[in-house]
Amino acid sequence: MHDIAGMKKILLALLILPTACVCVAQTTLYESFNRDAELVEALKQYNFTLFISEPVTFTYDTLERTLTADQVNELMKLYFKPEKKAIVKKAAETNNGYTQTYGIYKDDIAVMYARFEFYQETMMLKEIVLERN
Repeated sequence: MHDIAGMKKILLALLILPTACVCVAQTTLYESFNRDAELVEALKQYNFTLFISEPVTFTYDTLERTLTADQVNELMKLYFKPEKKAIVKKAAETNNGYTQTYGIYKDDIAVMYARFEFYQETMMLKEIVLERN
């Protein structure tokens, strides 16, 4: 009888353990990215200062640099310029929204994409990648 009581305790522990692990794992989950409107405004004004607290990686073509907010603003003005009759709109969102992709579209065809990757802990920019389509 003593062995049955011990086995019940072990079985109970095995049933509770996965639930406890799930509870612990959920404490490290992050809310979805919720700064879409601010990011759109930054794109319109070429001002990413609210999203950059430390230097970020900026990649375009063969250029890859670690830049400050002011340097990012200047390069975005230089490279991410919609032509006349082109529009900028969201192309994709992944990783709970912490990777946002916007595109420049002309006649419903994507000309260029800008991918913004954010730190989940701070919602600040980690990396910007520009790609021509």
